[in-house]
Amino acid sequence: MERRLKESEARYRGLYRGLFENANDERFASLLASHGAELNARSRALQYKQDRFGLEGVVTILPRGDWTPLMYAAREGAVDAAKALAESGADLNLTDPDSYTALVLSIINGHYDTAAVLVEKGANPEIGDSSGMGALYAAVDMNTPPEIYGNPPPRSSSPIRAIDLMKVLLDHGAKPNAQLKSATVQRVHTPGDRNLGTGATPLMRAARNGDVPALRLLLSRGADPAIEDAGFLNASEIALKNLHVGMW
Repeated sequence: MERRLKESEARYRGLYRGLFENANDERFASLLASHGAELNARSRALQYKQDRFGLEGVVTILPRGDWTPLMYAAREGAVDAAKALAESGADLNLTDPDSYTALVLSIINGHYDTAAVLVEKGANPEIGDSSGMGALYAAVDMNTPPEIYGNPPPRSSSPIRAIDLMKVLLDHGAKPNAQLKSATVQRVHTPGDRNLGTGATPLMRAARNGDVPALRLLLSRGADPAIEDAGFLNASEIALKNLHVGMW
């Protein structure tokens, strides 16, 4: 058993190291896969006595590990490597300790082209993280990103925009009325969006920031403006609460 575990870790390290040393090399990922690299192997799970620390609301959360090669490729925006892994049989719908899929990881890191490839290769856009945030909500969130403590606004090098990805997700079955189970998970020193929590929909997230293009797209694809969150507010009321008037 111990020998098998060591062999599995060695195969994972080979694929992981190869992907990063060869960056976005589709041929290298395919070559590794064809020679028996374990496509769904996991990095070591990390545990700490204290996994978060900080002052004045700016909290750093330590990584928890337990990632697949595809998750790393998604985070880095290695679109060709992600495509090769998908075509070689990697499981597109595995989740990490926060229940992030590779698809959601690619979105929250601004790699919308990688996300589009994963969806077109069969990734399920309806798998949510531990807060219930699926791919569509994540794309709406990144279209008008919230404040990130200690960092400038994120810039994406993706050739497609978050709103273009929203169309791809909706075309592949993302539900416009999916609701959060809780406030979104903290990431990059943000405390999560505490203004939207249980029951929030992608339409509410767009309304919160006055994102008119996203609102129009979502409404045209069946988003229900009458749905209320746990605080009994609908999307138009959330827009008014955040001083976005004249959008309805």
